[in-house]
Order: sequence, then structure tokens, then C-alpha cells
Amino acid sequence: MSDYTALIAKQKQQLEEQLAKLNGANLSALEEKKAKLLKEVEAIDAEIVGKLKDLGIVSSSAKAGSKSKSQGIQVSFNRLMELFKEHKTEELNVRSLKLDTKQIKALVAEHSDKLALGGKGAWPVVKLKK
Repeated sequence: MSDYTALIAKQKQQLEEQLAKLNGANLSALEEKKAKLLKEVEAIDAEIVGKLKDLGIVSSSAKAGSKSKSQGIQVSFNRLMELFKEHKTEELNVRSLKLDTKQIKALVAEHSDKLALGGKGAWPVVKLKK
């Protein structure tokens, strides 16, 4: 009976080794596929940003294919001014409009004669100066 047990143990070990090789090959194939898809997504993102820049929806300071994740919608200065007109107000809540806070801060710094940043904590507002 011990020869039989040894044979079963050896076959079990061989099967486990084959399974490990197959899992490794599958994992490698999936990682390659993931890398390829990520490159495609980056290219599409860059194309979208380029088209949005052409339409004036994204400011020219936005980088195409940027690795940093945006925390909201990026708008140009002109689009921000349109939002003030559309909302008929001199103060826009950045978070409720889902605007990118970092980009809004950059616009305020760039156009400090016309814009100001206010609000408290997690609810920043951009104000139109008179």
C-alpha cells in the first residue's frame, strides 16, 4: 500500500506543479492584456482632452495623458464665466458643480483680478469679483 501512496503523492505533486505553471502563464497573459488596455485608455484620454481643449471646455494648462487623477470636471476660464451667467450668481459651489478644485484654484490664481476663492473646508466656492 505504501508504493501506491507514494505514487499518488508523486502524481499529486506533478499536477500541482503543472497547475502552478498554468496559473503563472494565465496571470502573465492577463497582466500583458491589462498593460495594453491601460495604454489604449491613456491614448483615448489624451484624445478627449485634446478635443475638449479645441472646444474650450478644458483649459490649455491641462496636460493630455496626465497620470494624476482629476477630482472633478475641468473647465476653462471662459466656461467658468458662462457658468456664472447660467446660474445667475456671483458665487459658485465648486463641489456641488463637481468642478476640479485644483484647476479652479489655478484659474483663480491666474485671474485674481476677476475671481476669488472662498468657502470653508470641503465646500469651496469661487466668487466673481465686481
